[in-house]
Amino acid sequence: MRTTLKACKGALFFATLVLGGCINDISEESSVGNVPIRFVAEVNNGKTATRVLDTSFEEGDKIGLFACINGVGLDGERYIDNLLLECEGGSDLLPKESVFYPQGGSSLDFVAYYPYREGALQDGGTMMAVSVSQDQREHSAYSESDFLVASEEGVASSSNPVPLNFRHALSKLEITLIPETEEQLAEMLEDNPKVIACNFYTEAIYDLKECTLNSLSSQADIMAAGDWQESDGKLVGKRVIVVPQSVTPDEQYISIEWRGHIYTCAIEAYELVSNSQRTLQISMSAVNDNELSGVAGSVEDWGEPTIQDETDATLENKAVHLASLSFDASDIYRIYSDGQAVAEICKEYLLTDNVASRAIVAYPMNGQKADLTQGVVLELLDEAGNVHGGSIRWDEGTKQPVYQEGSSEPWRKIYLTADGGIVHDKPADALAVSVSAYVLKDGRDGSNTYPLVKIGTQYWMKENLRAKSYRDGSALSMQTEQGEGISGYYKPDGEEVYFYNGEAILANTLAPRGWRIPTTEDWETLRDYVNNDASLIRAGDWEAPDIEDPVLPCSNLTGFDGYPVGMWHRGEYWNSTKMVGYWTLDNAGTVIPEETVFLMGTVNEIYWNSTISSAGDFYKALSVRCLRDD
Repeated sequence: MRTTLKACKGALFFATLVLGGCINDISEESSVGNVPIRFVAEVNNGKTATRVLDTSFEEGDKIGLFACINGVGLDGERYIDNLLLECEGGSDLLPKESVFYPQGGSSLDFVAYYPYREGALQDGGTMMAVSVSQDQREHSAYSESDFLVASEEGVASSSNPVPLNFRHALSKLEITLIPETEEQLAEMLEDNPKVIACNFYTEAIYDLKECTLNSLSSQADIMAAGDWQESDGKLVGKRVIVVPQSVTPDEQYISIEWRGHIYTCAIEAYELVSNSQRTLQISMSAVNDNELSGVAGSVEDWGEPTIQDETDATLENKAVHLASLSFDASDIYRIYSDGQAVAEICKEYLLTDNVASRAIVAYPMNGQKADLTQGVVLELLDEAGNVHGGSIRWDEGTKQPVYQEGSSEPWRKIYLTADGGIVHDKPADALAVSVSAYVLKDGRDGSNTYPLVKIGTQYWMKENLRAKSYRDGSALSMQTEQGEGISGYYKPDGEEVYFYNGEAILANTLAPRGWRIPTTEDWETLRDYVNNDASLIRAGDWEAPDIEDPVLPCSNLTGFDGYPVGMWHRGEYWNSTKMVGYWTLDNAGTVIPEETVFLMGTVNEIYWNSTISSAGDFYKALSVRCLRDD
């Protein structure tokens, strides 16, 4: 694929360049005159730009400048070779060294570009590598993806500033979301949907002499910049800078993650050209669960706008792009084809003899559950180098993992084959799939949704139970007092934490359907997997019961999210920020008060402690964390 850019002298930015200061020779002394070239930057009337400020270069921006004797060209001898100019705020551009017009009345041809890079051109070369960041969410990454060029020929020695008209060599995509209702608009603004531009080329070669862009390479997914804002009943503000390229509907598209669902939006065939902006208006109407319809598009050059007819998006996505998965709603996603789960993608902590790292792992499905004997390690999040793409196999009997290191870069997308395979390169029989966060939806009490996490071979709720009724629908009573014959839950005022006494657990089935309150053996399995290192499951800020005791660090690398919510004891809310206790059952479903699991900020172990004090005070209320009943 080849894309050509023409007319380097476009008029997006207008920069007048002026400089004062002491004399520094930049070539042979005989070729340097005594008329300084001075630099000052101005932006032309605030034209639409990809700059975040949209009105000027920002403080700290670095620009590169070349100059040649008129007619010589960049591939010949350069009079000024990649001079660094830095914006110091306002309109001032300060050069790294002073420059002067040549003696003898020779005029100069100027070429400037942004952002500056050392060694931008080799001697005699005119080709510059250009790339955009794959993660443009940070302001600096977005700004430095915006490649600007300017040129001016035949500039004679003068005290007047040199006019340079900057233009964007790349393209910009603007995303607009159109909710169905005002209520949905407010929800979307709060939820902050994540936007990914999928399968776009991110690298190219720009010829500063010919003003052409070619040799496109490195297709990748690009995370959008900007913050959502409400405007006329729509959400606007997300944008992506891309290399100009041909867009085809079955290759490039927009992926949106909202509330744990991955939506895809087609972009109709179009040629993205330099210095242009394409606006995609996406109607958030669900079609086939995970597709969006009603895409209205318009193209706005940063000069004159053009209009694109409204189109419908009914794209079936065959690739699962890892950049689209935020893991906010859950640490597990399920991939579906024709309504059936075909794979699972987990963000989990791998701890074996030869690896200790958070990882993104894909497992094929075996019926209604993931086949944990065929895990593909798509990425080791805490490891660098070509060590990704390995395998993880969990022994069904011992529950222990066997890890085989990979030798590739992180997998950025996967495909599912008809025979259940998980592959990196697109196969001929790639399944059309949809992706949703795997969560526990408990329909009791107006419905609670819990995120999930896989730790070893166990599937845990990432949050403590918040049920106010039993599985059969019979109500639990909220209590404040504790003692014999009192059954119910306890909820401190203003806190979203629930505690349950032993009588409430024994009276009826409290866990959601398909889940259970863990046994001592379940907790021991977790303890053994993390080598009894409680820091791997503790989260948040902890305090010590005794201020003289040191608080130990916690990493929560497993994603268990064990927060110090305290407990309910003697009619009061106790030890918030200092501990958390979880009820434990035996295999017969009986509470085991002497084996209750506790976490403390000052103890780096998962330990068992009796809820019965020396005073015989059994009646405490603790948290409940449920485990999938496999």
